[in-house]
Amino acid sequence: MVDRRARWHTYWLSLAGDWKNRLAGSGLGGPVQAVVDAVRPLAPLATHLLWFLQPALMLYGKGEAVAALADLLESPTPPQPLPPSAPAEPSGDR
Repeated sequence: MVDRRARWHTYWLSLAGDWKNRLAGSGLGGPVQAVVDAVRPLAPLATHLLWFLQPALMLYGKGEAVAALADLLESPTPPQPLPPSAPAEPSGDR
């Protein structure tokens, strides 16, 4: 279970790195970063919502993905995105 969550952490971080590079390439990196910084205080609310939904999403096989995302949002420091490498969704979540 922890191994799958670690794979989802890597997936979410590489996906974030991919989006960060796409936005920077299109010239929207600055405005999007300003929006991210503005809504960062809402991360605890989003985290609680994800933890609330996580048991129900286990029925659909996405519980570990949601738990990993909630873990990343719970971290006191913003996680650093990984360099993009065409992230593939982890398999075997069920």
